[in-house]
Amino acid sequence: MGVGAAPQIRGVAPMDRWIDLNWDYSGTAPGGFSVEVSRNGRDFKMAEQVGTEARSASVFVEKRPFALFGWGGNLHLRVAALDAAGKPGEWSEPVSVRPAKPRDIEAEIRGKFGYWEKSSSYNANNPAYTVIYSEAQKQQQRQAARSMFADLQQAATNSVSPRHFTIPQGIYRVEPGQMALKGVSNFTVHASGVEIIVDSEKSGAAFVFNACTNVTLTGRAARPLAAAARKGGSTGSPQACAPLIIDSEQLPMSVARILSRDITQRTLDVEILPGYVTNLPEAERMMAYNPQGQMVNIAQMGWKSIAPLGGRKFRLKTPSLRYPLNQQTVLVPGNLLALHNAAGHGVRSHGACSSQGCRDMTFESIRVYNGGGSPADHGTAGYTVYRDWQLYPRPGTSRLPIATGLGQFSKNGGSFLFEDCAFGPHLDDGINLLSGTSIVGRQESPNTVIVTGRQQPTVGSTLTFYGYTNWVNFGEAKVVVSELITDANTLDDVNAFAKKNRTVPKARNAYRTVLDRPVKLSPFAMVVFSDYRADSIVVRGCLFRDQLAQIMLLQGAKSGLIENNLLLRSTGGGISAQFSQYWWEGPMPSNFMIRNNVIRDNPVSAAVNGFDGNGSIVVYAGTKYPTDARLLSGFRIEGNLIINPSVYGIAVRNADHVVIRHNRIVNPGAVALEGMHNGRPIADLYAAICLDAVSHATVTDNDIVFGNPRCRQAVLMEQNCDAATVRVERNWIRTQKETQ
Repeated sequence: MGVGAAPQIRGVAPMDRWIDLNWDYSGTAPGGFSVEVSRNGRDFKMAEQVGTEARSASVFVEKRPFALFGWGGNLHLRVAALDAAGKPGEWSEPVSVRPAKPRDIEAEIRGKFGYWEKSSSYNANNPAYTVIYSEAQKQQQRQAARSMFADLQQAATNSVSPRHFTIPQGIYRVEPGQMALKGVSNFTVHASGVEIIVDSEKSGAAFVFNACTNVTLTGRAARPLAAAARKGGSTGSPQACAPLIIDSEQLPMSVARILSRDITQRTLDVEILPGYVTNLPEAERMMAYNPQGQMVNIAQMGWKSIAPLGGRKFRLKTPSLRYPLNQQTVLVPGNLLALHNAAGHGVRSHGACSSQGCRDMTFESIRVYNGGGSPADHGTAGYTVYRDWQLYPRPGTSRLPIATGLGQFSKNGGSFLFEDCAFGPHLDDGINLLSGTSIVGRQESPNTVIVTGRQQPTVGSTLTFYGYTNWVNFGEAKVVVSELITDANTLDDVNAFAKKNRTVPKARNAYRTVLDRPVKLSPFAMVVFSDYRADSIVVRGCLFRDQLAQIMLLQGAKSGLIENNLLLRSTGGGISAQFSQYWWEGPMPSNFMIRNNVIRDNPVSAAVNGFDGNGSIVVYAGTKYPTDARLLSGFRIEGNLIINPSVYGIAVRNADHVVIRHNRIVNPGAVALEGMHNGRPIADLYAAICLDAVSHATVTDNDIVFGNPRCRQAVLMEQNCDAATVRVERNWIRTQKETQ
């Protein structure tokens, strides 16, 4: 079937200011696809054009659809394949759809999670725990856990339907790894009204899944309460529909109140609150909060030494007191510090769930009061769902949140969905989607290379090779043979080279790899795998706040949809689609739609990943040396509300095929930064939107509101952009005074 045959539309969905369209097409479309829209079903106009591999499009309904098309008015859409000259073939049958009503995303999400910064019930004088269990109660909880898990395992291995198990309501105390399921398929664990306490000095998660398929862990009841009542059953206790709660009594933080400070000596005198351990390590990280329990960090902070002053009082020496902003609002007497007591000190964080080598997993209706949510999810496949998963400190206690980002994820194919989740403060990234890249340690022949790193090249997959410093593309080849070998000399050479070139030494294994064609490489070429990456990631309807790195670090995915989220205050980029040569993480993400998100005060200060990543929405190649190579492709950034970004609202670097439109950026350059970047004063680099090494881009219909004298530049387009293929037009530029 060639160009000219009509695509078959199989789905249409109105999504606030967008209409999502999906179609099937088995022919070729050298010029991609064109989508047209009509108000009356007769007079069609081109609305979107997408690439040859696409089978979907998102049509943006400009402004507010009801203002343009009238209440109740339908739109008609059709799609056709394009030939190499851009001429459409046969059009599909039109579909008719009513645009969705406008939404207030920020109000929706704040209401859903009950999160309003101006109100707080936090009381630092409350105890660390609402309940102190006796040793007899703890033993009873441990015995209940052993008995419950024995029943759960029996149900999981039973081949008789129904394939589910309901954990009786109650409190269970477990060791990390005690509740481990291996090789279980097609199984659901209901845990409504259940609390799991992870009780150990060892690190680990409450639930461990290994080589499982199609398993669901849910805090929802096995059947609706209304149905039970209709059948004459009891609706149970008030907790019958309560989510699963996971907690730990080995708190990774000690909460302290700042008593006084010496700016000259860079010391803080603090008093650790009752209920928290006082055996703190000599050096670690910390987070600052006001007396209402609201985080006030503007950068990552830590202490370098600690000295006892008697009782629960200590003196911390911290280089963070060098910074004027910390002196003025952060490290001031009366504020609170969450002092991390984990690294090198025998105290470990506990997570909720850990998955290794699993497929098609669902986790929903879970509340985590301590530690990370899913600290290590590696090698998963299929469809992985995190829904209604909330991480925050136990209400009614003096505990402050820590390590409540969801975790790190690697996915060799398959998709992630994060939906209706709330993630609180974290010492690092909130969501970190990663796979890996590698380095060629040695080329034995034109067709044989020694690949070093963690991943073994897969036979039949494709490897793409790049120059280590300039990212010149050396071409690609398929893997014919791959074997693990012992080659300490090559590993040592790669790690020494990586360290010398400002990259983490991570060459742990060596794989002799035979290719289907010769390649000509420079020494220590980077290797990108075709298969070690997620197929897609979707993040929607979530609340993120106060991450001390990046809120969403999205690496390697072949496609992504990030929509309808509220992001508040991180020290790094809010939505960051990138890869990181420094960590050997990647490869390059592509084909992302980032739309309808609300981002406030993000980053709050200079980004932790350098000036290049200093934007609320960032797309860039995290190479250790600057390059003009176009390494990322296919990004649409539309309809986002961005307020008070420290430097850029949107920054895109090293990318091809980019659309930035209908975004509202208020007060870009909100933070005063001094110094130089790449030989230029930072004062010259402020802009609402930054394009650097970009081709085939459209920047249009954005509403930019300047609010400070530092930034009066709407679009900074660097000289290494392709001016012939970058279109900047119809952007609305005002000052805050003009909006009043």
